[in-house]
Amino acid sequence: MANKNETKNEKLARLEKDLKEVKGTLPEHCYGKNGYIDYHNAPVSLWQKIEGLEEEIKVLKKELGIKD
Repeated sequence: MANKNETKNEKLARLEKDLKEVKGTLPEHCYGKNGYIDYHNAPVSLWQKIEGLEEEIKVLKKELGIKD
């Protein structure tokens, strides 16, 4: 959870970790006995969360002068 006293670098690290965890819940990370399961999709809310985190990371990197 966000800490009011965290630095921008700490927030960036937290957001990148959160993004990695959220992306790990996408259906393409689900496997059955024979590998990839392609018959279900991620809900729109999950994609919105991913996009929100990516945008926050992009803004922070710009503020910190970090290039992708």
